[in-house]
Amino acid sequence: NSQTTNSHGVEDMWTFGPAAVALLTLARISSALTFFDDSKNVRVLSEKKDVEAEVIKSSQLILLGIFSEDPDECQGCDMLAKEFSKAAENLLGYGVMTVAVDCTGAMPRCRGIPASLNIGAHAPAIAAFTVPYQRNPYSNKAKRPSVGFEGKANARGIQRHLLKNIPNMLLERVTSWPLPDAGDADGTKGTVLLFTDRSSSSPLYKALAYHFQRRGLQFAEVHSEEEDIVNEFGIDSFPTLTVVPEGVDSAVIFDGSIASWDEIATFIEEYAGELIVNEEDPPSKEDDSSNQKGKSSKQAVFIDEESFEESILKSDTAWMVLYRDGLKEDTKKTKKALETWGVEAAKASQWGIGAAQVNCSASPKLCSGGGALPHVKVFDYGIEEKEDILAAPEQFPASESAQALESAGESIPDLTLKINDMSLDNAIIGASQDSKILLVLMSNKDEPPVMLKSLAMALPVGVAFAFFQSPDPQTLERLQINRLPMFITMFSQGASDSGNPNEMQLGVRAFDPREFGKPTFSAVSNFIVQVASQVYPEVGEHYMNNYQSESKPSRRKTKDAKEIQEVTASSWSEVCPPEASNLCAIAFLSGGPGSSTFEDEMAIVKEAQVSQSSSPYVFSWANGACQLSMAEAFDVHPTQLPTLVAYSPKKQRFAGFIGVYGAEAVKDLLSGVLSGRVRTTPMYQSPEVSDLDCTGVEVDSSADIAEVFEDEEDIGDFMAEILAEEQRAKQELADEIAREAAEAKQKAQEEAEAAAAEEAKATKKKKKKKKKKKKSEL
Repeated sequence: NSQTTNSHGVEDMWTFGPAAVALLTLARISSALTFFDDSKNVRVLSEKKDVEAEVIKSSQLILLGIFSEDPDECQGCDMLAKEFSKAAENLLGYGVMTVAVDCTGAMPRCRGIPASLNIGAHAPAIAAFTVPYQRNPYSNKAKRPSVGFEGKANARGIQRHLLKNIPNMLLERVTSWPLPDAGDADGTKGTVLLFTDRSSSSPLYKALAYHFQRRGLQFAEVHSEEEDIVNEFGIDSFPTLTVVPEGVDSAVIFDGSIASWDEIATFIEEYAGELIVNEEDPPSKEDDSSNQKGKSSKQAVFIDEESFEESILKSDTAWMVLYRDGLKEDTKKTKKALETWGVEAAKASQWGIGAAQVNCSASPKLCSGGGALPHVKVFDYGIEEKEDILAAPEQFPASESAQALESAGESIPDLTLKINDMSLDNAIIGASQDSKILLVLMSNKDEPPVMLKSLAMALPVGVAFAFFQSPDPQTLERLQINRLPMFITMFSQGASDSGNPNEMQLGVRAFDPREFGKPTFSAVSNFIVQVASQVYPEVGEHYMNNYQSESKPSRRKTKDAKEIQEVTASSWSEVCPPEASNLCAIAFLSGGPGSSTFEDEMAIVKEAQVSQSSSPYVFSWANGACQLSMAEAFDVHPTQLPTLVAYSPKKQRFAGFIGVYGAEAVKDLLSGVLSGRVRTTPMYQSPEVSDLDCTGVEVDSSADIAEVFEDEEDIGDFMAEILAEEQRAKQELADEIAREAAEAKQKAQEEAEAAAAEEAKATKKKKKKKKKKKKSEL
């Protein structure tokens, strides 16, 4: 029998079935800020650690307000809170999380929260966080800039303040197709194209581009006046949103509501890759606890002969692996099959199944005797199972990737409880007695989905998993669940206030997509571990330690990285073959092993190599002071040494380094090229490595350059990057002007020579005619 619900949303009492079953009290957590009791869109935080974790160490678009219910601390907070709630509701349609910080009774310091946010210590205060967090280069602490709100304190003004500060991450408007940079790196998943008749970019589209940054997608717009592109894609109305997956000629057209954030984001999510996380990044919501053993967080990554055994064969996780030949995928049938694979690989990642790819051109040993390409092999859950069937894992054509995914899912053991309205109470009590929280998936499906089975295998400590098929309306009403499917956690909060030993308080928390995103394996894992850590801190500590210990072997392994070879005339074809599918990371250093700066400069290259151990980069170095011709092909000049370029020999494109040479900046360049965030440039001339003795050759001005940077240190790395970028832009402009002038001169000379030759030919014919005429007259 359920009792009434009080003003804080706490259901006072719920009596379970049999007489022997305990009496439980459902307690739902409510905020101290009653301003927002009726707002589902405002997340209230009061602890500094929560603000740091969810605001500072986040890259999500966030609207934040500081409030106090004490009128002496915050005059006008009650009125502003109403407008703040309205703005929060409107901004939900732009993927914005709205946070209210509760400073009641704690002003002016408010537990140090305003100081950590770099916001004035007064209430009310509103700020917009619209750029990703950064690392302080000296303290290594995360920081996140914000823009304070000053204006009319109404919902419209607050909303416009955040939207106008969203950075523009769109490519330049498309005037030709395909894009020159599309598919430059294996990390590129595709291009999102918005066909529009607007003259300016909409805040919603800019918010989408921001939301999916570092997910392997490029965002661009095509104006309705670009008729050739519009006709090529068959677009007949504006706006129209499409996704062009990598390796596919045709576009997938979005047919949902063009004004719905949830529908659009769900559509794009199917084509986005996993978040590309830099090694120095703090754990994000997606990475912090999802798949604590780190086994299925990589979606469709490329693996080679060295990593195959460690990643696939020595992993419990079920895997589906695509075997393909990157050099022979031009047919329409093959591209369609790969498109099918891409869709199923995205599902695999969401369900907790590993998805990877093998490039048979680069790793022929893994593909020997495997049949026609492309095809998919399934490696069942469990290490012993992989050892038993190592000789013949189940194989499917790439066009049947859906069946491959189904087969991988069937191999995962089912450890979930099957419960109903009568057995729910026993499941809750059993979990509580075992010091576990209970994760329940309520669904109208007949069987537990693959993702639930994967979660149960990945999170065995401190969590019990149950599948509740078709709960009755009374149960849904008691748990305040208004739609299915739904993940909820249930956990004991100690003895009941009544003192009755047969009663205990029960906490219930439902999965909230507004906080955790789409209910994927990663998002639900994060939700589960967050709740479990709050109820049983030792559980959170277990998963954190387990994650770290699992990740340490891979870090140790990267220390045994391949030797970074010097680029010479004899080694160039081996280091960076012209038809290689890999990418070449070439460091142009100030000198060779005998120079005073060599060890320091090479240390940065080695650190970058460690961070990119699972990527397709092959690292090498060249003496930039000696190999001038080669350096010039990459637009590298002696004054820019040391530097590094990312180069695709197969596609003859490269990306140059801008900024102060350092480990973080170099790693950012390499990650940016893989994700498509950094644009690449076509080679105007093939790199030529001279057969020279570079011993002892180094840049004389290196010390002076270092001095300049030391003098500029006070203005920070940012200003130094701006100066370097300006210098590079000037040099590129000068080079372009010189190149165009030379081409124009050459063209004019060729035209003049052709005209002279034509004139001489005509004159010769004329003279010949005259001679013949005179002879006939005689």
